[in-house]
Amino acid sequence: MTDHFFTQHPARIVPHARMAAGVIALSVIAGWVLVLEPLITWGGVTEMVPNTAICFLLLCAAAIVRAKRINAVLIHLTDGLAVLVLFLAIARMMQWDVTFNGLLVSYMPRPDSAVTVPGRMAFETAVAFAALAIGLLAHHRVARQVSAMGAAVAVLVGVALGHVALPTCAAMCCFAVAHYLERRYV
Repeated sequence: MTDHFFTQHPARIVPHARMAAGVIALSVIAGWVLVLEPLITWGGVTEMVPNTAICFLLLCAAAIVRAKRINAVLIHLTDGLAVLVLFLAIARMMQWDVTFNGLLVSYMPRPDSAVTVPGRMAFETAVAFAALAIGLLAHHRVARQVSAMGAAVAVLVGVALGHVALPTCAAMCCFAVAHYLERRYV
């Protein structure tokens, strides 16, 4: 029987899954800056808004610093990043317009897009970000696992309804897998 890297130690997937979510977010930002639609939509009808990509980068940075246990000050900074993502998610759910989109690119949704208000991530994406941010703040493995499952379900429902962009779904599922499998947690 062969010793497969990931099947014997599923926690080894964690840094790779986080890196995949971060790379997807960076590629979407590059797509917006360079006006490359395939990087923004992956051929779907909905684009990932820059706001969403920034939230992924913030969560990835927070999770990586927390997992590495670099120092106490940076670990407390990760709580701040998670709170910022939670605030942005709640703001979206309350339909407040708090976005970073104008800072990065000149953003207007495509005419055939499912984005209803410029700069607003899908409601399901906001629910998923809120769940992941709460899980990151919870400091408890079960809470983290429940939040990861909730985030994955919320974003998959959004994709099924046509509200969530394919890159958002891929990045959210990668981050949710990492969030679920991580054993060592501060």
